[in-house]
Amino acid sequence: MNFGATRENISHGPARNAFGKMRVLACSMVAIALFAVFLAASPVPQSKAIIGGSVVSSAPSWVAFMAIESTRTDVQGKSKWCGGVLISNNLLLSARSCLEADERVKDVVIGSSDVNAGGDSRTSVKAWEPYDREDDLAVYQLSSPVTNTYIGLSDKGFRLNPQVVTLYGYGINEEIPKDPKKPLPAPDFKLRYVNGVPAGCPSGSQPTEAEFCLTSEKAGNSPCLGDAGGPIVASGKLTAIYFGGAQTDRSKKCLDAHWRAVSVATPRVRLWIDAMINKYHVHTGL
Repeated sequence: MNFGATRENISHGPARNAFGKMRVLACSMVAIALFAVFLAASPVPQSKAIIGGSVVSSAPSWVAFMAIESTRTDVQGKSKWCGGVLISNNLLLSARSCLEADERVKDVVIGSSDVNAGGDSRTSVKAWEPYDREDDLAVYQLSSPVTNTYIGLSDKGFRLNPQVVTLYGYGINEEIPKDPKKPLPAPDFKLRYVNGVPAGCPSGSQPTEAEFCLTSEKAGNSPCLGDAGGPIVASGKLTAIYFGGAQTDRSKKCLDAHWRAVSVATPRVRLWIDAMINKYHVHTGL
């Protein structure tokens, strides 16, 4: 093929060339306009994990995922999961309600942004001990110490010192179907976070001395399944443990804009946590 002749024929005639350019420009503008209309009409995707949070690319070393299964013979496999936080080299702090009498923690993953991706610390739970009062807290003793850096505890209470906090969790990343006959969406087990600030709890709820509510502009009508026990952090220190939505309507898994949490700075709670750390302390150098 004579590429020189072809090139000459294409470039011949400046008027025709200018008209061709104008036609291409007009077509491009129409295509852009149609694409903009398509974007405006299309629904904006929204994460349904951890109250509409953002995916974490690199997880903190102290964030934990706990896979929990039933011990009943008629139920096999993983039944649910919870979040947690490493507060010593062999102790997690999480929600007491994560573990029922007929359940056990099968697997623990610490410091992972994606539980299914590997390359993280995996262990199991040896024992657990619930808080000796009504607040939804428990410590979970690991089968063996880990080398992950654990988080320090904050000594600042929220009610006297309001501040922006961050909640971490591994919740479901899809909307729960309204039809109870439809199966639940499959979780992707990616760590997410959302920021919030202290707020008054909804009317009808009765928080204890150590409990409080948070709100977030990014909060949505989220399932919040799997987010219980997730750490709430401010200024690099653990400030509270999330345990659920503060709603009176139990048909919802989580209220649109409120979270319920237990502060670790309340004197009674802090003394108990310190006592648990001392009780389960492991001298790794011996």
